[in-house]
Amino acid sequence: MKILIFEPYLTGHHPEYLHHYYLGALERQENEYVFLVPNSFDQVKDKYEWKNASNITIKYIDEKYNYLYALSNVYILGWKVSKVLNYYVRELRPDNVILTNLMLFIPFIIFFLPRWVRVRGIMYKIYL
Repeated sequence: MKILIFEPYLTGHHPEYLHHYYLGALERQENEYVFLVPNSFDQVKDKYEWKNASNITIKYIDEKYNYLYALSNVYILGWKVSKVLNYYVRELRPDNVILTNLMLFIPFIIFFLPRWVRVRGIMYKIYL
């Protein structure tokens, strides 16, 4: 099974979540994992240990999508980031997608992703 872990933002606790996903992937050698992260991953990856594994690939989100980090309207951001995810799903053809911040993609994700991919994620929200 091929699993895409899509993490467009590495702020707050997101690098920690990403590392937990990575540790889980190390234990499940029967699956192929693709971690799709922004280029800023190189700045935060030194905080954790990332052992090499034959079933894990780390890919970087193309720099042409850097405009996403400047968007402040949550609806426009959700629409755009769902379109970016769709592009990579069609390119990488995973069976499953894991999202740390699923709320960012709802409701737009249903309009973009093909039916054959299953999406899982965390309903991540910090309440004041």
